[in-house]
Amino acid sequence: MADSAHIDFSEGSSLQSKARAYQKASAAHRDIENSMEHADADNDWAQRLGSAQELQDAKKIIENSRIQAARSFTTEDIQEATEQELISEQEARQLIAIRRKAEMQERENGRSSSKSRSNSRKR
Repeated sequence: MADSAHIDFSEGSSLQSKARAYQKASAAHRDIENSMEHADADNDWAQRLGSAQELQDAKKIIENSRIQAARSFTTEDIQEATEQELISEQEARQLIAIRRKAEMQERENGRSSSKSRSNSRKR
């Protein structure tokens, strides 16, 4: 599975569409978290939900989807969506946190890939 695999929940580029896409991705994220808890706690559920690897793959895709939905918002979009009550204050905080985490991960990935390139040149 590709690390960038995701589900596109977007229905357009309007603020309302972005808010709905983020909310759908967040609901899917809650669902997969609940599924993983049930799979760990109850063998009957585990057999219905799929293997641990399948659940991990689904979680990765859903996390990528949530990140993509969050990244579609600008800082101004988040503020405006909150003012228009398209998203809650809690969702706004989550959006900001997800965007920051994704940005930090990108910077880390950029640093590690540039380090590996420079190390391979030294050899």
